[in-house]
Amino acid sequence: MKRNVLKEYWLKEEKAAHIHGWDFSHIAGRFEEENDLPWNYEQIVRAYRKPTDTLLDIDTGGGGVSIVP
Repeated sequence: MKRNVLKEYWLKEEKAAHIHGWDFSHIAGRFEEENDLPWNYEQIVRAYRKPTDTLLDIDTGGGGVSIVP
């Protein structure tokens, strides 16, 4: 894709977005998330976490994962 065409597309998306916080409703139906990922965040963390570790989940997209011993 030519650079100027891509830039025009990005500018159009920026104007349409109106993103406030975690509101991504402007892309509803255009993208899928988490349904087809080849990995699982919680499983990966559990594999490396030691029982003595304390974890804090900050700004990871509202996953709200509780990983306790």
